[in-house]
Amino acid sequence: MAANFLDRGYGGLLKPLDYGQVAPLLFLWGELTVSRALGFGEVSLRLIPFLASSASLILFAGIARRQFGDCLASVLAVAVFAVSMTLIRYSSEVKPYSCDLLAATLLLWVALAAMDRQWETRADWILLFLTPVLILSSLPSVFVLGGVCVVLALQSVKQRRWRTGLVASALALATSIAFGIYYVTFLSPHHEFNKSWMTGYWSHTFPPLDNLFSFVGWFVNIH
Repeated sequence: MAANFLDRGYGGLLKPLDYGQVAPLLFLWGELTVSRALGFGEVSLRLIPFLASSASLILFAGIARRQFGDCLASVLAVAVFAVSMTLIRYSSEVKPYSCDLLAATLLLWVALAAMDRQWETRADWILLFLTPVLILSSLPSVFVLGGVCVVLALQSVKQRRWRTGLVASALALATSIAFGIYYVTFLSPHHEFNKSWMTGYWSHTFPPLDNLFSFVGWFVNIH
C-alpha cells in the first residue's frame, strides 16, 4: 500500500493501485497528504490509522456508557475493545481497517442518538451528511448504514414514529445513490483490474459452491 504514495498524486490514486491493493479514496488521499506534509516514513504513514483507532476507542467508551451506564458491564466492554489484538494491530498498520472501525463506531453513536431523539433533528441531518463521507472513507460502512436503516425502519413501525421512518427512507436513498456513484466511478475499475489476483488470493476463505458435500464439510470445519 505504502509504495503507491511514492510517485502518485491525488489524480493518480484514482487509478487502480499497484500490487493488487484496494482502499477507499479518502483514506488514500489522507495518507498522501500526511506523507507529503510530514515526510514519507513510518510515523507519517501510520498516523491516520493510529488516530482513527484512538478516536474509535473514545467513541466506543461513550457508546458503552450510553447503553449500560456507569457499571461493570460498561467497563468490561471498553476493556475488551481496548486490548483486542486485531484492533491494536490495525492501529499501527498502513491499511484502512482502523478507518472502517471509526466509521462503524461513529455511525452507531449517531444512530443511537437519532433513535433516542436526543438531538432532535440534528442527529438525522448528521446521519445524512455522514453517509457520502463515510462511504468514501470506509468500504464496509455501507453494510453498517444498511443495518442502521433497517433498525430505524423497524423502530418507526414499532413505536409509530413516522418521522423516524422518513429518516430511514432518506438514509437508504442517500446510501444507495452515494455507493452507486462511488462503485461505478471508482470501485468497479479497481475491482476489474485486480479481480483475478484477489479472487485467487482469497479463494480459501469462501465456501465451495460447486459441491454440496464439500460445502457441508466446509461449514462444519469453519464453525
